[in-house]
Parts: sequence; structure tokens; C-alpha cells
Amino acid sequence: MKRFSLALVALSAVAVATPQVSSLLRRTLKADSVDTYTIVDRTTQTVKSPMGDFPITVASTRTMVLTTKAVDTAAGTAAVEATTTFDKLEGDGPAAEMMKTKPAPLTQKGKIDARGRITFERVAQPGGIGTLLSGSESTLAAGSFVELPEKAVKVGDTWDIVIPKSPMVFDADQKLTAKLTGEKEVDGVPVWVVSVRGVVKTAMDSSKIPGSKPIQSPLGPTTIRVTGQDDITGEGLVEKSTGRTISMVSKAQSKKAIEIVESGITLDTTGQIESTITLKKPTP
Repeated sequence: MKRFSLALVALSAVAVATPQVSSLLRRTLKADSVDTYTIVDRTTQTVKSPMGDFPITVASTRTMVLTTKAVDTAAGTAAVEATTTFDKLEGDGPAAEMMKTKPAPLTQKGKIDARGRITFERVAQPGGIGTLLSGSESTLAAGSFVELPEKAVKVGDTWDIVIPKSPMVFDADQKLTAKLTGEKEVDGVPVWVVSVRGVVKTAMDSSKIPGSKPIQSPLGPTTIRVTGQDDITGEGLVEKSTGRTISMVSKAQSKKAIEIVESGITLDTTGQIESTITLKKPTP
């Protein structure tokens, strides 16, 4: 019995002393590869106005086809093209009228690197509700994928995820904190589990969006300014073999002020934004 107890103590000591192995997480860049994602968003807000408080719900489903073009091995980047289509767009309350017309499909070109960071070229925006929805596609798309760490990491390590500034959403780069929380298998696919959290500050002025037209509302051409912040928490799954984000589920507690410039009205809003991005399985 004494020897058995000593053996257990020795094994425990070895387990404690054994360091965790660090892994270098990288995105495989493969020319002419296509990944199709489904993005589901739902925003529920309460708007405070001179006439009282009222709820607004906006829900959308989008399909994004991300195509990797030529790979620049020396630079460690690849050209990418993303086409996003609104499959479904619904709203109630004051947003219902603006949701009747879905934005046209938006195609963007840019680059992706081995850390999964995507940067898109600026494109002219369509105006109307498309300025607020399609107009922010580049930032949303870039921020929907897990940015992999610069160095090798082990479970428990953290790193920064940078969302580049954009006149469509942010006036400065935004940072979230990512943490490698573990690993598991999903449908037989080994994945890394990455948590994401942080505060994102919004500063958007529709009149400063390059190439945009005045937003068309029931009140006529309108300039809208949005300021505030979102407290974000999320979890992403990263395929070990390729570094692709296969899913990202996030929630944001939102607090913003919406200024309708021409009418001199400012509306304070609070609410929650839920977003899920999922990689579609290729058809056999």
C-alpha cells in the first residue's frame, strides 16, 4: 500500500511538472479555395424618445462566399474576394419600413494572411439602409473570424484581436482580447476553442462614408450619426488542420445614441446584439 501511494505521488508530481506544449496557430492559404459562411444576426433594442420608450428588432441572415485567389508565398498573404448576400432582412417598429428593401449583394476584394487577418479595399456604398448594413460589411466580415496569435500559445494564453478603423463603424482601431481556452472535436474535426471579449466603441457618421449617398428614410434624405459602445463576449472554433474559423458565436450588450441630424433628434438606445457565423460543410 505504501509503495502504491508513493507511486501515485510520483505520477502526480510528473503531471504537475510537465509543461503544456505551445502550438503555432496558422491559417492555410490555398489558391482557388472557396469557403461559404452563413451569418445570422439579431438586434433587440429599446429606444428612448420624447414620445416614450419603444422596442425595435432587426434580424438578418446573410451568405458570405469567401474565395481565396492567388497566394503570395513570399509575403505570406493571399488575395481574397468576399461576396455577401442578404437572404433575409426583417424588422419591426420604426425599422420595419426601412427593412422592406434588401441591400444589393456586395462584393469586396482584399487580402488575408496566415494569421487569418482580412483587410478589404474600400468600395462605394449604395445609400439607404444599405449604407448602414452593407456599408459595414468590410468591418463585420474582418471581425467575424478569429485572428490567430503572432506567437505560439498554450491553453490559457491571451492575445489581441485588432478590428481596423473604418468610417462606416469606428474612427479608431478597436481591440478585443482572445484566449485559447481548450480543444475538442466537432463532428469529428479537431478544433481549438478561443474565447473573445472586450469593449468596442462606435463612432459612425453616414455623411463621411466614402462614396455613400444620403440615407433615404420616411422623412427624406437623412444624415445619421451613431456613438456608443458594445460590450462583447464570444467563442470561436478554429479548425486545427487549416486555421479556418468554422464558427463564431458572439453577444454584445449595446448602449448607443443615434442622432438624426436634419430633424435635430437624438435617440438613446440600449439592447443586445447576437451574431453567429458558421462555415457551411461542402457538398459531397
